[in-house]
Amino acid sequence: MIKILIGGSPCTYWSVAQKKGREVEAEGLGWELFRNYLIAKEKFKPDFFLYENNKSAAQPIKDQISHELGVDLMHINSALVSAQNRQRFYAFNWNVDQPADRGIMLKDILETTTSEKGYELRAPAVGVGCRNRREDDGKLYRRFETSGIPKANALTTVQTDSMVAEPIRIGTIGEAQGAAWRGRDNGSAYEVRTDGKANALTASGHQSRLVVTNQNGEDLPVYEVVNGEIEIKGKKYPIKLPDGYYVIRKFTPTECERLQTLPDGYTSAVSATQRYRGLGNGWTAEVIIHILTGALKDVPRDEEIVVLSMYDGIGTGRYCLDKMGFTNVTYYAYEIDKPAMTVALSNYPDIIQLGDAFDLRRDDWALGKRFEHTTEQKAETPENPDQTTDLSDAPEEIKEQIIENDRALKEKDDTALALLPDGFDVVDQLSELLAERKKLHIIDEENLRYNCDIIALEYAIGTLRR
Repeated sequence: MIKILIGGSPCTYWSVAQKKGREVEAEGLGWELFRNYLIAKEKFKPDFFLYENNKSAAQPIKDQISHELGVDLMHINSALVSAQNRQRFYAFNWNVDQPADRGIMLKDILETTTSEKGYELRAPAVGVGCRNRREDDGKLYRRFETSGIPKANALTTVQTDSMVAEPIRIGTIGEAQGAAWRGRDNGSAYEVRTDGKANALTASGHQSRLVVTNQNGEDLPVYEVVNGEIEIKGKKYPIKLPDGYYVIRKFTPTECERLQTLPDGYTSAVSATQRYRGLGNGWTAEVIIHILTGALKDVPRDEEIVVLSMYDGIGTGRYCLDKMGFTNVTYYAYEIDKPAMTVALSNYPDIIQLGDAFDLRRDDWALGKRFEHTTEQKAETPENPDQTTDLSDAPEEIKEQIIENDRALKEKDDTALALLPDGFDVVDQLSELLAERKKLHIIDEENLRYNCDIIALEYAIGTLRR
């Protein structure tokens, strides 16, 4: 039997992307999350351990991680094995070389590209980030930023952090390429094929109104780059792109799966919003496979492997072992994000979910033991779905009015919930806040505010679940 500890504590508190309250020393909630990994290492006593986090963490934090784990950190860019520029550091107790560059570019993972349909464009598809910048007039303007390389920016939970500038060909294109010039009532139009279907490019005399209609019927704006500048809403900005026409769009969930070197459809069990979020928080599978291969290359594929995964996310670690050919894997996972667990279990129902990683601090902890928390208890469902008020002590003559008031309040709540973004779950959001407050309470037990917050959040979650 071989025991493996894997994980990467949430980088929210350490990443340079954290604008306020970023931790730069080995203390605070970010460090407490890492301490859970250390506690797991002490209690689980693995033969091999692997830890990952964002390269942008402050050097004092990285130095202390190296000291606590007793190994040097290795920096690996996912760009070597994927089409994504993703800088991460890894700590593990065996030796492995940097992965070889596989030469994978954005054009290799896009679901639709013009360059592969009969002709080559001089400009490759490149990664783009979208930022809002305040100009001299005090207004916020959308800006596109790119390094000009044919790799995606690192995926994050913010979809516009990583987009793609996809070159398109506008002009006289021969019929052999499946495109034609046609007249329209509102002007002229070019129609181009980018995926085996006609993607209509329409124009009404203004280049800023050029759009491409993709296979899903969505209109995507076309931008022209002239002399290294792009025009957005009448203002010109420098951009590192060759002159030409571009569609700048978000990656599809499938493309994000490919950027993380996961199979197409791996995250399809949840909404698009949650797919982006889970992939942005996840690992690049081929990097993990490369590292684990250094430790397990000579291990028989039917050897018993017991894994403890901290902050497991969408189960990428389980996928990696599966792809490596291991057939006798017992996989324990600490994770509290419901959509992430849904993805993991939809692919590997044998994953044993254990809940909150802070449970490792309990004196009665044992591998495989799951502790029930208040927020995990299911509330009883009333017989009348519109009834939320206890009517046991109410006079008979007003019970009907109480039920009607409850129904009206429920309709009001349903209307408000309908306005929330796709995939947004109020209970999930409050549960995340509750988990955070509990962690803060562990760190600072004398702070009365945390305890009051916990009581209030537990009450709110219990009420919403009725």
